[in-house]
Amino acid sequence: MSFLKTVKKRYTDFILKSLEKQIINNTEKYINKKHSTKKWTPGEDWVQYSGPYFDGKEYKAAVQSLLSEWLIFGKKSRKFELEFAEHLGKDYGVLTHSGSEAKLLMLSA
Repeated sequence: MSFLKTVKKRYTDFILKSLEKQIINNTEKYINKKHSTKKWTPGEDWVQYSGPYFDGKEYKAAVQSLLSEWLIFGKKSRKFELEFAEHLGKDYGVLTHSGSEAKLLMLSA
């Protein structure tokens, strides 16, 4: 690879990494700010007794996963599989996409 191509690649990699950090940090800031402006008035507002609630750290992790382009099973999934099995004192662990899939896997073992 020529010197200019090497420099161009390193510069592009630097710019992409810089943009990724900005996106991730701004995502967490955005969610934290959005949640800080929420208020609930008794007798007027609906009581949300269920549904998703994610904080800035969870959104940050989701965006990091999306930016890595591993949407289903990536490095973090494999790391979790290994560490969770070890935490439970087991030799193996298998990450599944749902509880139903986990039950089917358990029944077939």
